[in-house]
Amino acid sequence: MLVVPISGKIGWKNPPVVTLALLVINCLVFLLFQVNDDESRMAAEQFYLTSGLAAIEVPR
Repeated sequence: MLVVPISGKIGWKNPPVVTLALLVINCLVFLLFQVNDDESRMAAEQFYLTSGLAAIEVPR
């Protein structure tokens, strides 16, 4: 069980530095992994179309 101590209001005089740093790091990692996403998707789509998998799948 995770227990988070809350002693009072969080203000900008005493910001939660670690929490804010983790948010920024997570956003940067997410954005960096999205950079070449279109190229990877196109490569996967091209492989799928040329492999013949579409022909053996059950039609809807």
